[in-house]
Amino acid sequence: MKITETKELRNEEIKQPFFSIVICNYNYGQFIGQTIESCLKQNYPEENFEIIVVDDGSTDNSREVIQRYSEENNIKFFFQDNQGQAAAFNTGVSNAKGKFICLLDSDDLFLANKLNLVNKRISKYKSVPKYFFLCNDLFIMDNASEKYLNKTWFQSINLSMLSLEMLVPGQYNFQYPFAFPAGQVYSKALLEDILKKIKHCDWKQGADSPIAHGALLLADAVHYEYEALGVYRIHGNNHFMGIDGQNNPKAKINYSSRTPKLINFLSELLESDLMQENGANIKRYEYIETLKELLESELASGAKK
Repeated sequence: MKITETKELRNEEIKQPFFSIVICNYNYGQFIGQTIESCLKQNYPEENFEIIVVDDGSTDNSREVIQRYSEENNIKFFFQDNQGQAAAFNTGVSNAKGKFICLLDSDDLFLANKLNLVNKRISKYKSVPKYFFLCNDLFIMDNASEKYLNKTWFQSINLSMLSLEMLVPGQYNFQYPFAFPAGQVYSKALLEDILKKIKHCDWKQGADSPIAHGALLLADAVHYEYEALGVYRIHGNNHFMGIDGQNNPKAKINYSSRTPKLINFLSELLESDLMQENGANIKRYEYIETLKELLESELASGAKK
């Protein structure tokens, strides 16, 4: 594999890095206030993080709720016409100044130690590559009862059993070996470059899927923090997750529309200038083929039910 010269962040630069929290919102006025509050309560120096809220053309009371925080020093607001999730992510990231970016959906929450523990994890490395991707575990909460489900997200996808410090393409077969956006942390360089390759019109929903899979291919690894540092809330409007009869999370996503465009995006990414700069790696091609098989198998299984 070709080794490229990339700028790494030295240890002295990452002892207490600046984080940007990017929150994308659409018609979640009933949740966005609590989401912002969870970011403001971080036990991490206020001068070392910012909160960027992108409202993607909400038609409810979201703007009113968001603007209540206009006097907070470390919050930026961006209100745009409705363009979808990928475009909202792009607006937030392009206006971020942090070395690392934490994504957060506007109906989810950070625990108070999120940034502090992510920083401690990152600081363990002598240097951090230009392309860096970390996922932390999440509690899953039934919003109706305000109680956590029996399993965390990593437990529900059996990732905790492996106890991997990181996963590289082709190491294990997972449909989605990542956290939800509330548990995703990227170096800004990685997230910026991935977003440049995503067609906003293709990913008005579910943009975290091409972002995360693309980041794994480009960074060649996803690192894991097994402590739950956030909360994914299940409520009536969730597109991805529900609850089964045993109080465990249950996927409700329909892969039929997303599978072809996800595989197409990843295939194009492998042939792009970004990937060519990093050198060819057969494991990346195998990763896409395996992912395609897993998703098609899920579709076939669902069709039989």
